[in-house]
Amino acid sequence: MLSNSYSDFILELYADYRIEQVSAKRMINCNGKKRGAIPEAVVLNY
Repeated sequence: MLSNSYSDFILELYADYRIEQVSAKRMINCNGKKRGAIPEAVVLNY
């Protein structure tokens, strides 16, 4: 199992595996209005 940003590149890279989208809370951003939940990919090989 691994997690990474939810992007087209990651989806293509791990296309042969099961991918679940989850929300991950991020508190670090130079723009305070953009802090919060972002989509993240969880890639599973089982």
